[in-house]
Parts: sequence; structure tokens; C-alpha cells
Amino acid sequence: LVKRGSGPTGVWLILALSDHVHAVDAPGVNLDVPSILPESLNAGDVVLLQNELPWATSYSLAHEARRRGARVSWNVAPFRNVASDPADAAHYVIFNRSEFARYQNLEDVSLERIHYTLQTAPQLSSGNVLVTLDHEGLVYRISGRVAHVPATSVVQVDGTGAGDCFCGWFAAELADGTPDEQAARIACRAATLSVTRRGAAEVMPKRSDLLK
Repeated sequence: LVKRGSGPTGVWLILALSDHVHAVDAPGVNLDVPSILPESLNAGDVVLLQNELPWATSYSLAHEARRRGARVSWNVAPFRNVASDPADAAHYVIFNRSEFARYQNLEDVSLERIHYTLQTAPQLSSGNVLVTLDHEGLVYRISGRVAHVPATSVVQVDGTGAGDCFCGWFAAELADGTPDEQAARIACRAATLSVTRRGAAEVMPKRSDLLK
């Protein structure tokens, strides 16, 4: 579904400094995206959402996609504090470490604390939640099972777009019929490979790269 607007294209700027990373969201025409799914969306399809659209738009799209039998994966970047919970609308909710900390009001963002929270937080008992952890890989809760997927040891060149790579690969694997836990492991591997190259979308790994 493509909608062309008359305003500036939405831009998500990442400023990586020596001791901190700053993110700037300039939504542009993303704020004008309608809550309309393509008529061709069918049961079994996968809808991938993110928070550069207005929250109400994504929330509406998620519910409509579920009504049609599609699966919804929602990447909550950039994170927003809102009353409604994405876990109420999506089959899978994807966070990075800092986003999950804000979501659960955690001060300790260690792998162990996040793993424990996924096991015990009542809010998460009925949903599927995936938390990406940079060099520590991924922790997920899927169908009640909590597991850690360690990242492959690589030399990081540029981490820009690694989260997008993970989300895209996860959704693509689900659409191909890959079981969700296996899809999460494949997406983690793809995201790990993506940081070994400078750039973002243009250097995301192909399937052939994962087979090497």
C-alpha cells in the first residue's frame, strides 16, 4: 500500500556519538497515513507496523488486520508512552533494550533482569514479546516460552538499521511459514550480520548471506 503525500518524507535520524546515541523523529507525511489496509490482505498474511505512524493509526490497522486473519508484528520504535498497549492489538511486539525498560519501568536493563521480567510480568503472560539486546542477541517470550538467543560474535562496523533488519526478517520468515521461534532466531542472525557493514537498508543481508 503506497500513499503519496504533499509534505516532506518522514525521516528517522540516528546520531551515534562516542558515548551516546541520539534519535530524532521527523514524521513528515507519516502523520497523514490513513487507517486503511489493502483489499488484498488475506488470512495468513503478515502486517509489520512501527511507531513512525500515529499510534491510533497503527492500533486501528492492527485490529483490522487481526479481524481479517492476518498476523501482526509491531515494532514499537520510536517508543511512545500511551494508554493503550500494543500487546493488546498485535500477535508479536518487538522492543529494543531501552524501549522494553521504559515499557516495564525497569532500571536494571541487564539480560538477566529482562529474561526474568519476561517470565514473571503478568502484563506479558498472554502475549508474544521479543527484546533485541545488541551484542547479547535476543530474548523472547513466545507461546509462554522464554528463551535467550545469543548473538554470533562479529566485529561491529555500523549498527544503523539493525533493528529494522531484525523486524523485516522476522516478518518475512513468518510470511514464508517459518515457525515463530525459528523465525526469531533467523532474524537475530540477519541483524547480527547487518552490523558488520557500513550503511542501512542497502547492506541488509540476503538469504544467501545467512547460509555462508
